[in-house]
Amino acid sequence: MAARQVDSQVLSAQRIQTSYKQLSQAAIDLNTASDELSKPIQVLDSALRRLNLGVPAWVDLSSGGEGVYWWDRGVGYTKLKDRWGIALRTREGNDAAPEDDSEELWPFSEAPRWMRIEAVGKLPDLLDALLKQTEDTTKKLNNKIAQACELADAIGRVTEESESTERPRPGAVSDLRSRLHAALKRLDHTYLIDALEHSDLSEKDGELIFTTPKMYVLFLKQPEFKAAVRDVAGKPIRITIVAGDAPQQAQANSSTPAEGEQK
Repeated sequence: MAARQVDSQVLSAQRIQTSYKQLSQAAIDLNTASDELSKPIQVLDSALRRLNLGVPAWVDLSSGGEGVYWWDRGVGYTKLKDRWGIALRTREGNDAAPEDDSEELWPFSEAPRWMRIEAVGKLPDLLDALLKQTEDTTKKLNNKIAQACELADAIGRVTEESESTERPRPGAVSDLRSRLHAALKRLDHTYLIDALEHSDLSEKDGELIFTTPKMYVLFLKQPEFKAAVRDVAGKPIRITIVAGDAPQQAQANSSTPAEGEQK
């Protein structure tokens, strides 16, 4: 009896050793086959990335469910972290509680082997789905381009109209200077009239720039002067006072009597 038990144990040990050796070789063959399967997928992956599609597409491998519960698994092309690639996913959920839906996503080479085997036959369908998705996205983009161009044109017209409204017309600066001189005279601001007559007025990008000798800077910075300028301009406008030598034109204006004065 004891001899038989020993023989049985020896046979069991030999069987385990033999099975393990066979399993080791089978594992090598399995990993080799898995690596060989990954190589063409990597080639396809690289080729798709070079196309710079930037659109996802999925093809179902299998799906099912019962009542409100559902599940599916698929192969697709999507963005995984920071790069696009062929991927596999499983999903499950409850139509009555969509917030509890779950998804597990893998790059193709990292997915379970049985899913990779299942997915290989669906790769042609995936390429067809990618083509359709790319064409549909292109049509949508072209439609949006037309809308964007219309919007840009409309904004451009409004901007041009606004700039033309804010920017004084040729000769308007001289006219504004004359009207400002008359307004200051009506207000009896003699010291401001004197400062204006010794200043040069120019306009740039909707801004009025008064260049005046240093002794007149404080006069032109007074609220009464700026209020008179905006009143004559008929709208809010930026006003800048710059200390500098009075140009000859301003000097000439200072020696020209105002309208209605004795020559």
